[in-house]
Amino acid sequence: MTSPSAKPPSFKLAVGGAIWLGLTWLAYALFLVNTPLTLQSVQAGPITMARGAVMASTAMALLAMAAGLIKLALLKRRDASLVIAAIWSMGALSLAFSIFMLTRPLLDSAI
Repeated sequence: MTSPSAKPPSFKLAVGGAIWLGLTWLAYALFLVNTPLTLQSVQAGPITMARGAVMASTAMALLAMAAGLIKLALLKRRDASLVIAAIWSMGALSLAFSIFMLTRPLLDSAI
């Protein structure tokens, strides 16, 4: 019996970045559900602070995902690590984009 091959650190970096991105946006959506939507909270309150933190966290997660995927592509190994990491990354990106697009009209309509 052969043991499964160990995943390279770049795979863990790419998947970790994808998980980080997805959890960040899920936490942001949960925060918005539990925060009263007023014009003040959207323009200069807790929602503005949370939005800035989410954007900074998104930038770091995208950097980690991109670095991991590029490193996996340059390894030239013939295993499924690159495909699995790319699927995780696409899933996280689609989740983040969906939450962004669903919450944008909600925040624009704050009174």
